Amino acid sequence: MRDIAARLDASGNKFDSTAIDLVAEKNTLIGMMPVKEANDGSSNKTTYKVALPDSAEFRGYQEGVKPSKGGVAHVRNTAAHMDAVIEISQREYDEAPDVAAFLRDHADDVTEDMTQKMANEVIYGSLAKNVRGFNGFFAHQKACGSSIGGTSSRRYTPQGQHAYDTKHPDYYMFDFGGSFTLSDVVTGTGEAKTLTPEATRGAAHPDLIRSIGLVGLGNRQVCGFYPRGTSAGIKKGEFKQHERLTDSEGGVYEGCSQFLSWDFGLDIPDWRYVCWGRNLDLAAIEQRGCEYFVIEYLSKMKSRIGDGNQGGAKFVWAMSLTVWEAIQSVFYRATMANACSWQELQGVLTPTLWSTPVTIQDAMNKAEEILPVAS
Repeated sequence: MRDIAARLDASGNKFDSTAIDLVAEKNTLIGMMPVKEANDGSSNKTTYKVALPDSAEFRGYQEGVKPSKGGVAHVRNTAAHMDAVIEISQREYDEAPDVAAFLRDHADDVTEDMTQKMANEVIYGSLAKNVRGFNGFFAHQKACGSSIGGTSSRRYTPQGQHAYDTKHPDYYMFDFGGSFTLSDVVTGTGEAKTLTPEATRGAAHPDLIRSIGLVGLGNRQVCGFYPRGTSAGIKKGEFKQHERLTDSEGGVYEGCSQFLSWDFGLDIPDWRYVCWGRNLDLAAIEQRGCEYFVIEYLSKMKSRIGDGNQGGAKFVWAMSLTVWEAIQSVFYRATMANACSWQELQGVLTPTLWSTPVTIQDAMNKAEEILPVAS
């Protein structure tokens, strides 16, 4: 009842329309992602060509040729089922001066919670940690064998066995932490100072480790899916009144309830359309002197994704707001400020990097696990 009173205007007859929602987060990647029906019940099966047939040979007129079969691999992704329930005291419902606004406010709170948790699953979800969820981007890359290769004097990460194999997931993974040296940095006293990789690598600031993703959205590249025979999006159940409900202390009260459900899965038919920069240390890239290292890696992400082909995909950058602010500072210091801009896309003012939309993901604004570099 105090919540209702706090929302009323001075007259006490209607809700204050100027209330500001400080808990809503931005998770625009899900909204931009195409969603299709699963091709195998509650899961989606993708077939990869992993080897071409080896039957083409140069032969003489009288020589035969041996047949050969190409190789394929199958990946099955499952959809997760999410449930939520709205529970309201019957007395609250009956005494609310604006029932429609009252119900909408409660529904917005629950759907916001569902969206935040689904966005977190899209990025960090792992069936190894939560069997009721699904594999997100990081788990997909790990399952496909993606890692950051071994170190080298060359800075073109990833290094190692698959450094330049454009058909291997390693080619699309970058280590932003510790593979560079900042030299001749001028301190406040005018002294030249050399910063070593150990001083700037991700391990130096474990609470500030973030990542940057560049994703190609499309039905044949990266998309969401829902179980066959159902529908996409959040589904609402029947709104029921005068229900017997139980509070957190075990007490019984009369109230209203409504169930919400959401079936969603992430499918990556082509891993060449997922490019990720890991181990990004916000404190490190804010240091003056690393501008061209960061720009170099972002440029390589832009050129490598999709093997350099659009392929009908819609490319978007995915990062937290704190990372976007740091990236803008990097480009401004390198006198390349025009690379970062704001454009109106479908009536919405959207940040862009090299004319590619940037989706701000609040779910990514937290400390991430440092991806180890293979020796």
